Order: sequence, then structure tokens, then C-alpha cells
Amino acid sequence: MILFIIMETYKNYRLWKILGFLGTTAILVASLWPQEAGKPIPYLDKVLHLGVYAIASFYIQQLYKNQKLIQIIFFFFLYGAVIEILQHLGGNRQADPFDIVANFIGIVCGSLLSLKSKLLLKVDKLI
Repeated sequence: MILFIIMETYKNYRLWKILGFLGTTAILVASLWPQEAGKPIPYLDKVLHLGVYAIASFYIQQLYKNQKLIQIIFFFFLYGAVIEILQHLGGNRQADPFDIVANFIGIVCGSLLSLKSKLLLKVDKLI
């Protein structure tokens, strides 16, 4: 069972927790929102998947430093896979297994980058 417990070393931990929830909710909504017709830029979709999941996993790893890296990676991998399944079932979007691959690469990159970073802690001290 994955259980995320926020490190209360942040003086604004409730704010950071709410922003994390809103961010992951925004990923869900944007992923399930119907796509507009048009000529897409090649591979832009995969770059967006990689970038969004890198940012999300970086942020959550910063927020929940006491969690094992593999738990954050597993959570976001599962989250992205479930979204792809929902896209397939919903009919408004088309599921793509390469999106899951792009998500995973972003998740691993974001999580690894966050290990030595104290960016969120520095921002927390400024507020």
C-alpha cells in the first residue's frame, strides 16, 4: 500500500499539499478533455507527456521526501496508465502506449532530479 505522508518541515505544507492535489487533478482533466481537431506537431504530445510528468514527480518527490523514490515512481506510473485506460474507455481521446512510455521517462527524470534539490524548501522559506 502506498501512503504519502507530508514532511511538516514546510511552514506552508497545507498550501503545497493543495497545489500538489490541484496539479495532479489538472493532469487528469487535461488528459481526458476532448482534443481539438487539427494537424498536430509531430511528437509534441510525447514531449508534453514527458515534461508534465517530470514536473509533477519532481514536485511530489520534493513534497514527500520521506517516501521511497520507487513509491513516487510507481504512483505516477499507475496514475498515467489509468488515465490512458480512461481515455480508451471514454471515446473522446485515443489511448497510446507510447504516452505511457513518455510518462515513465518523465517520472524517472523528475524524481531523480528532485533527490538532491531543495527548491521547494527554499521557496517555502521565501513565503
